[in-house]
Amino acid sequence: MEDDVEKTLPIYAHRDEIVRLTKEHQVVVVVGETGSGKTTVVPRFLLEEYFFSRRGSIVVTEPRRIAAVSVATYVAEQLGCELGGLVGYRIRHENRTDVDATKIAYMTEGVILRELLKDPLLRRYDVLILDEVHERNLFQDLLMALVKKLLPKRPDLTVVIMSATINEEKFAKYFDAPVVHVKGRTFPVEIEYVPGGEDDHVAAAVDAVKSALPRTPGDVLVFMPDYASIRDAMERLQNETCGVDILPLYGNQSPEEQMAVFARTNRSVILSTNVAETSVTLDGVTCVIDTGLIKEMRFFPKTSTSSLKVVDHSKAGCNQRAGRAGRTAPGLCIRLYSERGFERRRDFTQPEILRSNLDSAFLQLRAMGFTERQIRELDFMDCPNGALWANAKETLTLLGALDSNGDITEEGTTMAEIPLPPVVSKMVLSAQRYKCVKPVVTVAASFSTRPIFLRPMGQEEEADTAHGVFRNSDSDFLTLRNAVERWRAAADRKNFAERHFLHQVALEEIEKAEQQIMAILKDCGIECASYDGDSESIKKAVTCGLIANLLTNAGEHGDGRTYKKQRCDGIFIFPGSVVFEKNPPPKFIVASEIVETNRTYARQVQIVPARWLEEIFGLETHKHRKPTKKRFRRDHQHHNGRGNRRGRHC
Repeated sequence: MEDDVEKTLPIYAHRDEIVRLTKEHQVVVVVGETGSGKTTVVPRFLLEEYFFSRRGSIVVTEPRRIAAVSVATYVAEQLGCELGGLVGYRIRHENRTDVDATKIAYMTEGVILRELLKDPLLRRYDVLILDEVHERNLFQDLLMALVKKLLPKRPDLTVVIMSATINEEKFAKYFDAPVVHVKGRTFPVEIEYVPGGEDDHVAAAVDAVKSALPRTPGDVLVFMPDYASIRDAMERLQNETCGVDILPLYGNQSPEEQMAVFARTNRSVILSTNVAETSVTLDGVTCVIDTGLIKEMRFFPKTSTSSLKVVDHSKAGCNQRAGRAGRTAPGLCIRLYSERGFERRRDFTQPEILRSNLDSAFLQLRAMGFTERQIRELDFMDCPNGALWANAKETLTLLGALDSNGDITEEGTTMAEIPLPPVVSKMVLSAQRYKCVKPVVTVAASFSTRPIFLRPMGQEEEADTAHGVFRNSDSDFLTLRNAVERWRAAADRKNFAERHFLHQVALEEIEKAEQQIMAILKDCGIECASYDGDSESIKKAVTCGLIANLLTNAGEHGDGRTYKKQRCDGIFIFPGSVVFEKNPPPKFIVASEIVETNRTYARQVQIVPARWLEEIFGLETHKHRKPTKKRFRRDHQHHNGRGNRRGRHC
């Protein structure tokens, strides 16, 4: 049941307006400040209104799994029902909903997109709420474009767009929708600018913390761009602050480390990445120190590489951060940049769809029946560059998901049904040929979870030693698989994970993902016998999936440690890889991704013997026959599933 405190939330003053507009318009935009209650309360308004008049349910999309789970749990408690009954959630690898009983379901955008594959009209839902759309991640933009196209076919479908900081005029125009403004339950926040922090943001943040602690009574939240900055700042602050806990908060943390932040009892300085901007709520914070920086991924279709670099955050993002200081009391936000520098920033974060690899999106749309022309003409809020679609088509053709005419293949349809990137789906399907589906599914599952290897601050060497027992000198993927299998066989898994610096939750997520992938393969008519295969078979299947990232040692044209691929050279093996110190360096390798940071690195690497290229793909590696891309694609297509339809069995 709702308590009196809940009913003081600002959103309650707009109940009648929101309900009325959802009856008069198919789409409504709700702009509500942080703390206004829109995420937890708007679905309950609509449940009360439509529970007896409609048979379908309400689905609320959230960008992050942690948000979907925590909000669903909270709403179930408020309504006095069991989680998974009237209120539930669905995230990748976990379903806590009941087809008949659940009326409010919180989901990630990826889950609802996969429902569109099976039911393009989303008949199960009467209300679709897209929350936190200011993040503009790839799935959000794809979902908005598909929903806009769906609306004329589902006149009974109500759509609510919600966010705290968006370009409301742009969203209202895109959906031809009215806007509801809701003020948040926040306290005033004083903004201070400290120019000069751009030169050394870590030193500036440390100085700001020391000056802020005597000025504010509560906890201090510091926004840093990445883990390296957090670690550096922690080392500098440990001896500078007395009686105050210094706590890190970032994505790849052990559950124990994260709980230390949420269960803190002493006054604390929390050093966080962008995860604290919208995904989690930290009560007790009265001061925010903002470096104004964020780590942003950008994909370059010309070279098929990505960059992961620290850039200036948008005005909207910085304002969102400032609001974290005023949730429970008047607050202070210290910005480590000038006011003029703030005004020069872009208003909103650039949408991911304009700077991302679109392989998965292209394949999903082709599986839904869209032609290439229809995909390019789809009414996105911000239309991607044609080069991004062209690169996606090229990669999918290389993987065998599309044929030479650009039509989706049988294998491509199966790949689209597996909730993994196309290159990873290709690994799984290739594993049939090599009779090693089970171990390759373990590798594939790891692509959809957080990293399993932990290196806590101050224990890096100890962690590296513990990880060494799993090492396979030729493959990061087999090293990971060894760790998973050793953990799986342990009598006390939790203790084993702690002793070997492994992420227990990530390992459990891999097990769930394995079960889901195997179930999907079974639904696709692929009977997976319990063959484990040998290490060579596993590595060959992995190579099939990552063939677009086949790298060749530069040899006499480099320093012996650099690699190249078509349209890109000067690539180094990431130092954390088991292959990094291999001597002599291997001639051929494949990598899960090529990312540019301070250098261009191949991450998650595996050695590929030259003989495999001819055996698997028909590629000759002799000097007299250079493997051109045209020949590579032609020869590869003979083996990619279109030329070999025999045997859909492991």
